Amino acid sequence: MPDTSTIGAVLNLFGAGRNSGTKVPLTTDKTLSLADRAADAQKVGEALDKKADKARENFLIGRASGAAISVDDAFAAPMLGLHVYGKSTQDSTPTPTVPVPITSAGSGGTVTVRLTGENLLNPSLFQDGRYQNFDGTSANYAIATNDNYWITGLQPCVPGTAYHVNRVFAGGCFYDEARQPLGAISVGESFRTPTRCGYFCLNFEKSAVAFGAQVAVALGDAIYAPYAEQTLMLQTPNGLPGIPIASGGNYTDENGQQWVCDEVDLARGVYVQRITKIKVTSSLSWQTTGNAVDRYFAWFSGIYTSNVLCTHFSTTLGAETVGGAIANRNNLVGFAYGAKGTTTLDDFKAFLDANDVYIWAALESPVETALSSAEIAAYKALTTYAPTTVIIVSDGAGTEIKYQRDVNIVVKALEDAIASMTTH
Repeated sequence: MPDTSTIGAVLNLFGAGRNSGTKVPLTTDKTLSLADRAADAQKVGEALDKKADKARENFLIGRASGAAISVDDAFAAPMLGLHVYGKSTQDSTPTPTVPVPITSAGSGGTVTVRLTGENLLNPSLFQDGRYQNFDGTSANYAIATNDNYWITGLQPCVPGTAYHVNRVFAGGCFYDEARQPLGAISVGESFRTPTRCGYFCLNFEKSAVAFGAQVAVALGDAIYAPYAEQTLMLQTPNGLPGIPIASGGNYTDENGQQWVCDEVDLARGVYVQRITKIKVTSSLSWQTTGNAVDRYFAWFSGIYTSNVLCTHFSTTLGAETVGGAIANRNNLVGFAYGAKGTTTLDDFKAFLDANDVYIWAALESPVETALSSAEIAAYKALTTYAPTTVIIVSDGAGTEIKYQRDVNIVVKALEDAIASMTTH
């Protein structure tokens, strides 16, 4: 049996907190008004906000980050902080002759932050008598009519993530952010979304699962709970880019990869631009180097780079491989254009004139822009679900949250841990 004095000490360490049942005494700030005079409404509001922030210092604060966040100790309360981080990807490795577009989160003009409870399946998207049908003539998937099935409709999801279902489903389909089919989902009770996946839908046979049944899809154990959702849409007219780097990034994903990326800081109410898109042109001051390849390099002002993403060259290929790029923190970027002795600088310049070659690189100095009042208001309206809150951002963007933990849940976990240690 755990020592109750130990548990009491832990409780004192955490503080009473609003959801602990302890009342926080309120006092009147007499500086807000004068006798027989009206109070300044703005000053009153600002003072109350400060008092609220001060009261929150007694709260037990939790933090979590990733492409999909799931916490199971949340207290139903406003968010204490929310960051959204950019990400840029390519489907394959680019070369000078086979360029690969760079796709950034929010390239469609917006990213959506979605808060739900543990059940991620939106019942309003269910469609009766419909199913996902493979058309062999077009090698494509399409929504078709069949009275023996019903379909979930297109559910938002996170790329490269495992999902679990509380019922056996009869297949389905993955879609990208543009709602174009990516491939089939096999029959089962779980699945993993592929890279660049933005949506999925699942078929259910009516003989096995009645339409309108209590179906749940979750990141963990798929236990049915009513669906609940809040959304926040952020404007990203230039996308929300980010490039992977070895160190010094402003975001680390769930795989340990660091990124330098644009970010939206909702608590501060700012968009922080850290990435810039630059067209590589023949007018730059070019020089020639390289031992095994014909490599041409130039200095790019205003950037601070240890890595870049490029439409026609790749840092993953290495500096001495044709099609490779090299970047360093001296704002220098070099491009391996051809085998040694096969090209000239004039050839490379002609190549740049004939092709739209772009790099994404880190800015030397980040630029901050204020968010709109509507975005800030929407953020302040968000509240966590108790005890489980799941946060998913569209386009595979990363996120980081700060939230209020439920003291009772945390203390119960501590009691169990103490009891276990005492037992052993």
